[in-house]
Amino acid sequence: MEQKRKTLLIFGNYGLPNWGDEGILAGIRRRIDQKAWKILVVSPFMKNIAIEHKLLAIPPPPSTIFSLGKWILTGKFFKTYTAVKNADLVIFGGGGLFQELPKKALSIWRRYFRFCVFFKKRILLIGNSFGPFRSQRSLRKTGNLLSSASFCSVRDENSLNILRDMHFPAGRSFLATDAAFLLPAKRSGPLKKSGILICLRNGDLSKEYLDEIRKFCRQVEKKKQKVEFLPMQITRSADDKLAAKLGIPLFLPKNLTEVRTKIAESEFLLGNRLHSGIFAMLSSTPFLIIPSRPKIQNFFTSCGLPKMLLSGKITAQKIMKKYEHLKKAGLPLKKEIKGAVKREKEKCSYLFPDFL
Repeated sequence: MEQKRKTLLIFGNYGLPNWGDEGILAGIRRRIDQKAWKILVVSPFMKNIAIEHKLLAIPPPPSTIFSLGKWILTGKFFKTYTAVKNADLVIFGGGGLFQELPKKALSIWRRYFRFCVFFKKRILLIGNSFGPFRSQRSLRKTGNLLSSASFCSVRDENSLNILRDMHFPAGRSFLATDAAFLLPAKRSGPLKKSGILICLRNGDLSKEYLDEIRKFCRQVEKKKQKVEFLPMQITRSADDKLAAKLGIPLFLPKNLTEVRTKIAESEFLLGNRLHSGIFAMLSSTPFLIIPSRPKIQNFFTSCGLPKMLLSGKITAQKIMKKYEHLKKAGLPLKKEIKGAVKREKEKCSYLFPDFL
């Protein structure tokens, strides 16, 4: 007789799509034995989840009074209530859910977590990063709530230190990595790597810095190098504006495979999106990441690649100098990146508890 599958609920920023978060979910999906577990993803973008990940999705719990009314009136209440009530296990799948950027994110994720605690669910925090927190009160409040989790793995050393500041039990917390490292490495195939990709987050860089990046784009274009903007999140108006400011064409991927293939086939990537750097690592593509958010600095320092961070004042001359240095580094640099990937893949063994 075939054993009945248990139900696993996965919470995260999935389905928008944000390609970094889709990489996290794809990694988790790859790790879970679907013969033993039925996976349900909690996301308002249910059709996108089905198309990209071939998984079922349910609407998230309400995060405001307005969404509570809408949740009940549209009939989503029963579907979500029943799924959470009957779930055997809940995962909050990273990456930076419990932080105060963007605005209101922390309060929303705390509400979702409380909803699961209300039903006395067993909760795992997988490959998360924490902070920054604006106050000790906010840190303590989050720590008191998250202490209900039976397991927590983090993707950088700073987050592990924040867990200690929260007084999260040491026996239930582990330094691991980002769940995207559960994905296989992506090679460029028979074609030689060519072209430069720009992967930026709208609103995180000043006009002055964007002007310097635009100057860098002009300089490499004069050398007959193709430069394209690769959005890591599908918010067309913002991406169109950023690409227009930089004066470069926009490449619009249809799925995660196209994102990873484009990065793998490129000679160099410049960005301030965490997962653009992670996907570059997985394809041994030289890259520079601007640490415009603490999680970027924390991750690449923790994984042993601080040289890939473009810190301090940004100028076109500085970017060009670092780009040319990475270009000359050649094979030794690729070996260094592969070594870092190997270390992160070894840390994947700490992402999940032994029973999963």
